[in-house]
Amino acid sequence: MTKLLEIKEWLKGFYGRFDVYLQAVWKFILSAGAITVLNQNLGFMEQLKSQMVVLILGLICSILPYGGMAFICAAVTLAHFYALSIELAGVALFAFLLMYLFCLRFENKAGYALILTPLLFWMKIPYLAPILVGLTGGIIGALPVGCGVAAYFVISYAKENAPSLSSSTVDNMLGTIRIIIDGLLGNKVMLLTIVAFAVTVILVHLIKSLSVDYAWLIAIGVGTVVDLLILMAGNFTMDIEVKTTGMIVGSLITILIALVIQFFLFSVDYSRTERVQFEDEEYVYYVKAVPKMRVTSPEVNVKRINAQKSQRVRNLSDRELLEEEEEDLPRGSGRQTSVAAPRSKSAMTDGRASLAARNSAALGGRTSQSTARTAPSSAARSSSARNNSAARNGETARNIASRSTPSNITNIQDRIVQKPSTRDK
Repeated sequence: MTKLLEIKEWLKGFYGRFDVYLQAVWKFILSAGAITVLNQNLGFMEQLKSQMVVLILGLICSILPYGGMAFICAAVTLAHFYALSIELAGVALFAFLLMYLFCLRFENKAGYALILTPLLFWMKIPYLAPILVGLTGGIIGALPVGCGVAAYFVISYAKENAPSLSSSTVDNMLGTIRIIIDGLLGNKVMLLTIVAFAVTVILVHLIKSLSVDYAWLIAIGVGTVVDLLILMAGNFTMDIEVKTTGMIVGSLITILIALVIQFFLFSVDYSRTERVQFEDEEYVYYVKAVPKMRVTSPEVNVKRINAQKSQRVRNLSDRELLEEEEEDLPRGSGRQTSVAAPRSKSAMTDGRASLAARNSAALGGRTSQSTARTAPSSAARSSSARNNSAARNGETARNIASRSTPSNITNIQDRIVQKPSTRDK
């Protein structure tokens, strides 16, 4: 489950970065697929069956809104109908104008449902259309789904009755139009499917909008079952020949696809649901908050540690610390004696700990020494030397007290005994 959530978050981030291009690609695939299916099922105008024409129309649809896509698909359909029969093209034009008034005039995004519904019919999973529109749209989505069902049956009627429609003449034009209208309005399967899909869209939208737990899953299950029951009831009452096995298999496939869509669009964790109540001067609010299921992709930070370089830096720090300690020793008139005994690890550790304090004291001593050096008289220089010697002796005593190594204390005490101060001389 965690891996699936990581894939979902990656896909969301990828779509967020390239949404403009991905929408154009989706529109191209949808429109090119719809035009190709129309050419395969109708194909009465040979000029539109060229792959170059399909490619150009698909590219044009990729930059248009869904309403423009529906308009181009309708124009292709009317062109094929015109090549077959002028009467059929006139009836279809009137039907498409009604679809425009009922669907695209109110919602521009309804064009994708108007195009997708006939495609799902040809893919043998038409029951996915009302479930998908009910989950992602509103109640108004029942209109484009019903119009998509009508468009599919009009195209099917033209395909099945192509020989009789093509042999009609101008003399019996009115009779042909009446036959077409009677054939479409008398199609019980079309009317039953429109009613079933419209009821399913409304029911799915109402259930998924509830604040109950697992509302989307309940909407998918109830919508699929209700759609299947309406179609089967119409099959028995209206003497309609419907393949029950195909309906059941198509409904199961619809449920699986709808679950995948629900995972990517509305995956929440109901175990961490919170309910909050608060009020203001006019209303009392009851809020139910359900957190979404999200994971963050793990970030791996690799740290490279060079042991040889670290040891070299450590040795350099120890050498600088040793030089600082040698400078802090008292200076006499005789020769300078250096520390010969090797330092242990504990001594070096204690030396590092007190390095800040010694640097501060040494800085104060050097400042006093430079001030005394600027005095013009020899008496002042002698007094400054005595003060510096006393300051160094006091600093040395503090350094001796801060060090805990017995060997360092012994060496420093021996040097103090061997080197008398300036005042004693």
